[in-house]
Amino acid sequence: MVDTLGNIPGDFLNWEFLMLKPFQLGVQKYIDLLENIYFESKLINFLRMEKWIFDSPDQAGEAYRQFMKDFSQGNKLIQGQVEIGNKRVDLGNIRIPILNIYAEQDPLLQHLP
Repeated sequence: MVDTLGNIPGDFLNWEFLMLKPFQLGVQKYIDLLENIYFESKLINFLRMEKWIFDSPDQAGEAYRQFMKDFSQGNKLIQGQVEIGNKRVDLGNIRIPILNIYAEQDPLLQHLP
């Protein structure tokens, strides 16, 4: 795709994300919306989030290619093999408090042991 298009279209990235959980992200959220259709604040919030989610600029093709190879396919961040500016990124060197918040149905967590 990078060789053909150069940049990766933002719409493709949206589609890629939606395909992680096609029913929940493509159908279920609209079914759930029906339960809140009479609550103006919830409806407005839903519409704001939809606009924000789908306002995706194109991404530089080579950056996308490298990200997919290094982070998605190679899991190099966890293995300590990512370099930025000729410096290896070592997650073990993080010495500040970090707050991680995970959603109950986070599709990324489904692949963890």
